[in-house]
Amino acid sequence: MEKKPIAKMTVFFVITTILAAACSVALVIKNNNITKEMNAQEQNNEKTVEALQREIEDSDGIKDRIKESLEQGETPLNMLRNIYSDDVVYNYNGKYYFVPIIDNIPKSKLNPGDFKFNDAGELEYLKNGKAVSHKGIDVSKYQGNIDWEAVAEDGVEFAIIRLGYRGYGTGAIQLDESFETNMEGALKAGIDVGVYFFSQAISEKEAEEEANFVIEHIKPYKITCPVVFDTEEVSGEEGRMKEISSDKLTDISIKFLDTVEEEGYTPMIYANLKWFIANLDIERLADYEKWFASYTTPYYFPYEISMWQYTDQGKVNGIEGSVDMNISFKEWGKKESSKTNI
Repeated sequence: MEKKPIAKMTVFFVITTILAAACSVALVIKNNNITKEMNAQEQNNEKTVEALQREIEDSDGIKDRIKESLEQGETPLNMLRNIYSDDVVYNYNGKYYFVPIIDNIPKSKLNPGDFKFNDAGELEYLKNGKAVSHKGIDVSKYQGNIDWEAVAEDGVEFAIIRLGYRGYGTGAIQLDESFETNMEGALKAGIDVGVYFFSQAISEKEAEEEANFVIEHIKPYKITCPVVFDTEEVSGEEGRMKEISSDKLTDISIKFLDTVEEEGYTPMIYANLKWFIANLDIERLADYEKWFASYTTPYYFPYEISMWQYTDQGKVNGIEGSVDMNISFKEWGKKESSKTNI
């Protein structure tokens, strides 16, 4: 009986000791965790400081590049393009846009430094100092009566002739009134020809209608250059295509291009930088020939193209007034070389 209080005291002592030990362990663990958190925070702080230092250094580097570019007379747009080389940079209505370059689209192999204007003021693409591009024009009724023999003698190798257009207001399809005369004159002079159609289609059905209209009218002629879907913004007008989404416009474009290809012709799409990047899904158009329109140098387009319309103020013998000038990186009249870009 007398041993019971002793046992109770012993048990109480043991329990107290265990609790104290547990508290000590918990305190040690907590202190260790606090220490780890403090160390981690210190490391994060160090990383943050390092990151800020790098940003400051980078900003200083960018500021130096901006200053140097402007001092050399470079335009702000070209300066931004050099700095943001992973983006397509363009200006529209006073605002700058930066669109990431898509990795899985074939990139242009053209070197901007290899484009040169010759003594006649015509743009050429050089390799080892020799011109390897091909001289071309595109024409419509607005060039009037053309002396195609004189055009050929002036070194024009190919011509893309407007076949027709769809009205941006009425939606009616029209044949270019000089189409047949231009086709016959160019072919007789030995110039390779292709055609383009100015589209205002707002559905795939209309795109197919346009393509079939084109196919019907080119059947009598030897077409060695592409058949082109011309999609572009109507300047200063309320065009039928104004509110069409990028996805829908791409669907419409592909319908035209595929319909042309099914008939054995080479399909091509024409657009400028902004239209290709902002108004079309260029990733879905990666496998189609592209005709790029830009009237400024240096050359700037990240993806593969086949032709470049570089001015609308060109001069060619046999044509009164101005004409659109082009250079091609493919020799369309020869099948063996028409599949390979420069």
